[in-house]
Amino acid sequence: SSFYQYLFTGALLVFTIIHLLLFLFYPTQKENLFFAMFTLTLAMINFLQWQGEFAVSGLMFIQYEAILTILKAVAILFFIRFTYAMYYKRIPIGLWLFTVPVVGDTVYRLWTSEAIVTWFLDLLLVIFCIEVIRLSILAYMRKREGILIFGTGILFFIITQVLLIFSGYDFIPVNPQWI
Repeated sequence: SSFYQYLFTGALLVFTIIHLLLFLFYPTQKENLFFAMFTLTLAMINFLQWQGEFAVSGLMFIQYEAILTILKAVAILFFIRFTYAMYYKRIPIGLWLFTVPVVGDTVYRLWTSEAIVTWFLDLLLVIFCIEVIRLSILAYMRKREGILIFGTGILFFIITQVLLIFSGYDFIPVNPQWI
């Protein structure tokens, strides 16, 4: 169990370090910074989810859940910012269309210890995945440099996220261990 915790957290930290170094050498390419922050947040989420199994009290478990709620929102926001940084020089209004609901839902979850609607954040993620696919198709049609590498990687990531979301609602029978 600890082996997998360190393996997956370590792999994410490697991506974090690589992209932080890329940002340090090419500071005009902000997408490297946002991707590094995204993978760092995912590494922290992964580490804390494994640690949550060792909670010895209800209070410790509640604290883990609160931290995970914040980290999940931060991961979504960094991923959104990373994606828009790949395609736009200036921040588009679409960023705020995702940021405001994610922050609002997170604040509400922390304040009340429950979600506004349990599927709200998942719905936002599915909509955002559709937006990323739209942006990738536009970039491919405009023959943007590096889109095949980015598009392929992001497509696999999006497929796994959508499958996990749909499997959580029993829309599609998927074993999360496959992904």
